[in-house]
Amino acid sequence: MAVNKSKARKIKRRLAYIYFPLLFAVAGILVARLIFAAAVPNYQDYHLIAFGAPPAFAEQLDQKSFVAFEGKQGDTVNNVKIALPTFNQQYAEIQSTDLGMDAPVFWGDSDLILRTGAGTYTGSSLPGYGSSILMSAHNTTYFKGLENAKEGDKITVTTTYGIFTYQVSKIAVLDADDASAVDYFSDKEQLVLYTCYPFQPLASVSAQRLFVYCDKVAGPTVINVEVDL
Repeated sequence: MAVNKSKARKIKRRLAYIYFPLLFAVAGILVARLIFAAAVPNYQDYHLIAFGAPPAFAEQLDQKSFVAFEGKQGDTVNNVKIALPTFNQQYAEIQSTDLGMDAPVFWGDSDLILRTGAGTYTGSSLPGYGSSILMSAHNTTYFKGLENAKEGDKITVTTTYGIFTYQVSKIAVLDADDASAVDYFSDKEQLVLYTCYPFQPLASVSAQRLFVYCDKVAGPTVINVEVDL
C-alpha cells in the first residue's frame, strides 16, 4: 500500500507540472485579450461588411477636400452641382445629440475607413437622392450610441450640398448575411445604420447585426438635370 501511495504522489506531481503551466497560459491569454481590448476597442468587429467583400481601397483617406454645407438649404439641388465622392473620400458628417454620435462619413466601408469614422456601402445611395443609404461603423466607437437607439431619435447628416435630418422609425437585429435587410431599389429615402451585435467588448466577430432604420424628415431633394454634350 505504501508503494502504491508513493506512486500516486509521483503521478500527481507529474500531472501538476502539466496542469499548472496550462492554467497560467490560459490566464495569460485572457489578460492579453483584456489589455488588447482596451488598447484597440474595435478589434472584435474589425470587419463589418454585411453584403460581400469590399472593393480594394487605397491606403489613404481624403478628408481635406470635405467642406460642410453652410447657409440656408434649398428644397432642391441640381445633380450637376454635386461632386460625387470617390473611394475613401469623406463627403459628410453624421451627428446625433440623442445618440451621442459625431463622426466623419466616407464613401466606402473598408477596414481603414471603419477605424476612422463611418463608412457608406458603395452599392447604396447618397443623402438627397431618394433611396436607401447604408452606413456602418464599429459598435465600440462611432456607432456605440446605437445600443440605446429608440424610435423618434433624430440624426443629422451634413454634406457638401445640404443638411439632412432623419428620424429613427425601426430597429431590428438580423443575420449579417440577410440580403433583405436593405432595399437598394426603394423609392423612399431611408438612412440605414448598422453595426455588430451584441455590444460586447470581448465578443468575437458576430454573426448578427443591429439595423437602425431612419426616415428622412428634412433636407433638399437632388433632381436630375440633363446636360447636352
